[in-house]
Amino acid sequence: MIGCMAAVAASPSDAIGRTLDRIAYVCLCAFIFVLPWEDTVPLIGGLVLSRWIGLLAFATTLMRVAVAPNRKKLFALHYGMLAFAGWSGLSIFWSVDWDSTLARIGTYLQLLVLAWLVWEVAATERTPRPRTASVIRLRRLCLFDRRHRQPDDGTLIRPSG
Repeated sequence: MIGCMAAVAASPSDAIGRTLDRIAYVCLCAFIFVLPWEDTVPLIGGLVLSRWIGLLAFATTLMRVAVAPNRKKLFALHYGMLAFAGWSGLSIFWSVDWDSTLARIGTYLQLLVLAWLVWEVAATERTPRPRTASVIRLRRLCLFDRRHRQPDDGTLIRPSG
């Protein structure tokens, strides 16, 4: 009976899912790392490097969800974010400035995808806090470096206070 359970747990889709999970985590960390330098990195094929890495993280996570369908349940907070983005999307019907409303809807959709990526990839059942904490630490490091640079010449400045 135990040997039968081990054979079920070590199915090829589980192995592929774990591999895709690791790749998606690396892509997510790389995306968070390059995000602060979005405006300074040159375009590659019409998109900045952070968009390419973000698309790669999104595609890898979608493949992982398709191969290993053991997805995490969303919390009420996720549904609240979805409702907020949906309401913002509906505001296009009564908006005076359509262009800025479309830009805001695009931004909210990107933020929803990022929240879903972090939820699916960074917070796992085995190691929920260390993985999520590493993503947060990486983001803080990138923001610290971005905050202490002059935007025009890239030289470091001293923090005030």
